[in-house]
Amino acid sequence: MNGRKEGPLDLWSADLPAWEDCCQGELGQMVDRMRTVRRRRFLSQASVAALTLAVTGAGISFAGYRWWLSGDYRYGGIACSEVMRLLPKYHAGELDAQLSRQIAIHLEQCPDCGPAYRRMIQDDHAALARS
Repeated sequence: MNGRKEGPLDLWSADLPAWEDCCQGELGQMVDRMRTVRRRRFLSQASVAALTLAVTGAGISFAGYRWWLSGDYRYGGIACSEVMRLLPKYHAGELDAQLSRQIAIHLEQCPDCGPAYRRMIQDDHAALARS
């Protein structure tokens, strides 16, 4: 042995048949087929990627749209539904400082909760004035 690894197909063997010339245009046809296969693979992968992006975008849009429809904004780091639930305790001063600050920021920024809280205060003052 001369240090080469011999196997079922020894490429260095002298008893292999001689190379034959390719037919006219055979290499060009093979290159064209390989390009076609590569192009189809690329288009397939690009289609899957585009479809994945479209489905993901639609899901995110739908989730955002549902959130927008719900009107449950998170101004000040707290949701409208939570603010509305805590408004009586906030008005009575029964909440801790951090939660009160979050609600105050929310009431300043939210176009729905701020006016609702001001109406609640006005209704309380009007009820007190009548009694």
